Amino acid sequence: MRNLLLILGYLIADSTLTDPCVNHTVLDQPWRSTDCGETDCIGNTQCDGNLVQGWYRFKSSGGWKIPETAVPEYHCSTRAPGWLNGTHPTVGQGVVTGTVCFTWFATPCYYTREITIKNCTSYSVYQLKPTHCDAVYCTDTETSPTQGPEEQSTRESTERPATIPAGSEDSDTETSPTQGPEEQSTRESTERPSTIPAVSEDSDPKERCIHVQLTSSTKLDGETKKKIVADQMNKMLNEQCPNEKFNFKAEDVESSDEN
Repeated sequence: MRNLLLILGYLIADSTLTDPCVNHTVLDQPWRSTDCGETDCIGNTQCDGNLVQGWYRFKSSGGWKIPETAVPEYHCSTRAPGWLNGTHPTVGQGVVTGTVCFTWFATPCYYTREITIKNCTSYSVYQLKPTHCDAVYCTDTETSPTQGPEEQSTRESTERPATIPAGSEDSDTETSPTQGPEEQSTRESTERPSTIPAVSEDSDPKERCIHVQLTSSTKLDGETKKKIVADQMNKMLNEQCPNEKFNFKAEDVESSDEN
């Protein structure tokens, strides 16, 4: 019997050590708040590029949870703020997988990171991965530490949508008095996808389609135009993203008008 009790005690202790609700790192940085611009809360641009992959809990005056609505770029003391494209799990769901979108170039889900989340009743913990620079995981100032878990859970279930429409978090979903149900159904199916289309986290954020219109007072051949566009893109992107190395070449540019 003594041996059995010792084994049970060991199993309980081991499960406690592996429970992310108990074993995690606290991030108490208020500059992650969605109320912060790029530099007004801490004086410089922040980045989670050096964040070690592991379980974390947010706990500061800037918020306790990652926001569930798109955050405009140049907020949360960074250039590309990260937000949860979906909703937090319930306690009964255990550990679930979620997608964090990072807003950049006016695109709410420019690139993503897959994370795992667990609801610990009065707070949530997140298994986070390092980001590209400059990007950080944001915190929602509305998740105030003065709220009890029951009050906070009730508010979220009544105020927050289950998913975020692409690039239109402030748009109105009410039916126009002149719209019939068929017309409204067609409009919503084409204009409001259930989630924001996400770019895979394994893809390079430099691999994107960017449309550029080149206007010249003199006639230029196709190769010259491509070289000008490539040079300008390198200059602009390397200035905006100093921690990334962009090296576009003329052959990387596709021209739709050779005239």
